Amino acid sequence: MPRTPNAIITLLESHPEISLADLTTQTDPRTIHIHTSTAHPRPSITLPHALQAFQIEIHPQSTFNILRAPPLFARDTSPQQACQNEPIQLGCQIQPEAADWVGTAGAPVAFWIRPEEPAWGILSNWHVIADGMERQGRRIFQPDDTHATIAHLLDWAGPDPSKPSELDAAIANADIDGFHSIDWKILGIGTPSPNSVAAAPGVAAIKTGRTTGTTEAICTAIGAAAKVGYGNFLATMTGLDVFTDAKTRFSAPGDSGSLILAKACLCPMSLLFAGGGKITLGIPARTIENRFNLRFSP
Repeated sequence: MPRTPNAIITLLESHPEISLADLTTQTDPRTIHIHTSTAHPRPSITLPHALQAFQIEIHPQSTFNILRAPPLFARDTSPQQACQNEPIQLGCQIQPEAADWVGTAGAPVAFWIRPEEPAWGILSNWHVIADGMERQGRRIFQPDDTHATIAHLLDWAGPDPSKPSELDAAIANADIDGFHSIDWKILGIGTPSPNSVAAAPGVAAIKTGRTTGTTEAICTAIGAAAKVGYGNFLATMTGLDVFTDAKTRFSAPGDSGSLILAKACLCPMSLLFAGGGKITLGIPARTIENRFNLRFSP
């Protein structure tokens, strides 16, 4: 999994106007891409000693926020927003109990509740299905809380506002009264490969999300660090994959929780959680696999 250099984290934390920073080492000269929240960043950004050999490229007016949405935001009759019959294909809209937002059920995953008890269910973001009620058993509805429960919150790992964090992810058990409520398919994509891959610059990506549907992007950086708005706090997130729109917009509010796959092999690559403008941010699938001891196969 990509690790963010300490110097990048230092740079981000020492300059309030920097919203995203990543390194490009495949080019000559090597370049550090700096996105700023202001239209006119300060003329001189001081680089830590470890980065002074890098050329600086500044991208102004970039801010990044989690991508959940109000329940009625752009609701239509798309397959991603419609109520489905079981078994439910993912990449669809979900709403957690007692929440005034919706997001995306991103991926079917297998995990263990106890060593002797295998289970399977849904991977999404902490801020989609756990925020506001971090309680095992919290009900997850599809497409919203006027419809049936499809899963119950099981485990989560969210950002720490006081220090850099790598994770914004949660899993929910889809066993409802002895029956599993979800399919092993993602709308518009099909069955993902059981084998995750690490993102890499230049790799074509695909995802299905609640708002924008099935769209494509290109990975442009790994190991990035970003300041991400969570509504009531700002989190410094590290180890991120960065994706840039291809022909159409890759993500919009409501797409948080979508699984980003390598298009060529449909291998899980990253979990979409934030974005801004033409840029989408993801958490590496392998970081999530290690934390939750999960796999992308039944």
